[in-house]
Amino acid sequence: MSGRLILALTAVWVARVTGNCGPPPPLRNGSPTDEFTGLQSFPVGTRVTYSCYPGYRFAAGSRRYSTCGTGSVWTRLRITCEAISCGNPGDLLNGYYDAPSATFGSRATFYCDVGYKLVGRSFRICTAIGWDGQIPACDPIICPDPPVIDDGIASSSPSGDNWEYGMVVKYTCTGDKSLIGTKELVCIANGHWDNAPPKCKAVRCLRPPLPENSSIVSGFGPVYKYMDAISYRCNKGLAIVGSSIIYCGENNAFEPSPPTCSNETPRHGGGTVKIENTYGLLITLLVIVLLAECDSD
Repeated sequence: MSGRLILALTAVWVARVTGNCGPPPPLRNGSPTDEFTGLQSFPVGTRVTYSCYPGYRFAAGSRRYSTCGTGSVWTRLRITCEAISCGNPGDLLNGYYDAPSATFGSRATFYCDVGYKLVGRSFRICTAIGWDGQIPACDPIICPDPPVIDDGIASSSPSGDNWEYGMVVKYTCTGDKSLIGTKELVCIANGHWDNAPPKCKAVRCLRPPLPENSSIVSGFGPVYKYMDAISYRCNKGLAIVGSSIIYCGENNAFEPSPPTCSNETPRHGGGTVKIENTYGLLITLLVIVLLAECDSD
């Protein structure tokens, strides 16, 4: 072998052994450690170590380095940086949270059950050191004290203090006053009472004149309180026209007006039609049909 060939082969071997690698391979969610940052050329045999970005950690089995090998080629990366998990963002009494994931960068949003309001920030973010912020709270929705009504009494709060969502206040009247309106108010989810308060009023109705050809079944009076009722019936063979039951209203009069008794049969819609006219109409229709058959023959 000539001396020139030997020198050429030796030069190639030296270049392969002493050659440099370029920048190390990139790592998703990680990078070479600080001592290798900014370097563009690495001698053969250099081992570059890696670290994961904040919020990430090495997966099990990761080899945390790459080596500049023979031929100026970096060894294949066997590193995975996976997002850390922050775990449970926190249990919420009288509420719940929604968190599609608990890994780094994820967001947990908190909600309260019906009847409760959120106090504090409504979300937490999974950071490199765990969930940020604080777990919020769900406080009961409170309604104002029940309205005071004249000559009436409201029941006390079941809790002895506040009126919370779902609680019911009951009203009664003093003396011989009658309660007009709803007897109970409910504290609802918007922090208000579900209805206007009732009122207490002295209501006295006198018995109206007895309709002709009728009698009273119940409610004989003669003086009636609010919502007391009178029930009527007609004498045998007569039909009642109107409502058979009337009630003492808050304006000291019965509602609706007393019915009447008639020998007419009620029609749908509240009107009447005479029985005799009904038979006459049927006979007329029958005659028309017979005449039409005769003409056809």
